[in-house]
Amino acid sequence: MNRKRLRKKYKMSNSIIYFILPCYNEEEAIATTAGKLGEKIEQLIRKEKIDRKSCMVFVDDGSTDGTWEIITRLHKERPDRIKGISFSANRGHQIAVLAGYHYACDKCDAAISLDADLQHDIEAIDEFIEKFETGNQIVYGVRTTRKTDGFFKKWSAGFFYQLMTKLGCMTIPNHADYRLVSNTVMRELRKYREQSIFLRGIFPSMGFRHDYVHFEVHERVAGKSKYNLSKMLRLATDGITAFSSKPLDVFWVEAVVLFLFAIVFGILAAIFRTETMIIAFWGFLFTDIIVFNLAIMALYIGKINFEVKQRPQYIVKEILDTDD
Repeated sequence: MNRKRLRKKYKMSNSIIYFILPCYNEEEAIATTAGKLGEKIEQLIRKEKIDRKSCMVFVDDGSTDGTWEIITRLHKERPDRIKGISFSANRGHQIAVLAGYHYACDKCDAAISLDADLQHDIEAIDEFIEKFETGNQIVYGVRTTRKTDGFFKKWSAGFFYQLMTKLGCMTIPNHADYRLVSNTVMRELRKYREQSIFLRGIFPSMGFRHDYVHFEVHERVAGKSKYNLSKMLRLATDGITAFSSKPLDVFWVEAVVLFLFAIVFGILAAIFRTETMIIAFWGFLFTDIIVFNLAIMALYIGKINFEVKQRPQYIVKEILDTDD
């Protein structure tokens, strides 16, 4: 159902906004988050900035703790304000956000995705909505500082965005899935069927009129971050392999360089009768380069292997929604 039909059906003048909150083992934070964000939603409704049918959608990404039980309880207390989606298994943060968009697409005017630990400043929501109402189809939340991050995370984040830019990938520096997306954009997003989806690259590549909201990152309301080094590396490789083939181009450069080295060292070995250890060193070096190239190829081939099978991006175990 498009935006005009939604407005006509519910006789409303304000936008229906769905708030998408992906969560994995967040039992310590869910209740607090629902309370604070719920207060913010009520405030926006009273100010007539959003419609009363606006709500939160918690997407449980296969949690192994009591996250889903808490979401279920909260839904029973406020079925009009809190919805829930439960995966049958853990599929990763990006897929959880994607599932939220899929669910919200035909139910609202726009959706705002944000972290379930409320590190994303909810006071910035007013500005997101204002920029949407002026005609922007995507509004990106961009963090102003990284004072809550440790040294390694600050360094790795900066390196990642610089690398993505050099590889020709369209990304928004310091943007981490705190964004508003219109119903129009969500309908287009349903056409993307890749397994290793990288939303931070997809949205900038889609075009559409867009704007930015700058915000401060807060400390978590409770619990510990589940975004470890392994998940950070997986997100980085998904982003690079999904939007750039330039790592494969390095093979041609290396082939030329290695050929020239082979000629030079062949001549030197013939003239000066190079010692065995030096030859062995270069042999190991060239072997290491070859193995590195094969690893890059294997990474792309592995991604292709998963994509061509066309398996479902996620499997929903349960949905909590009064409309179903």
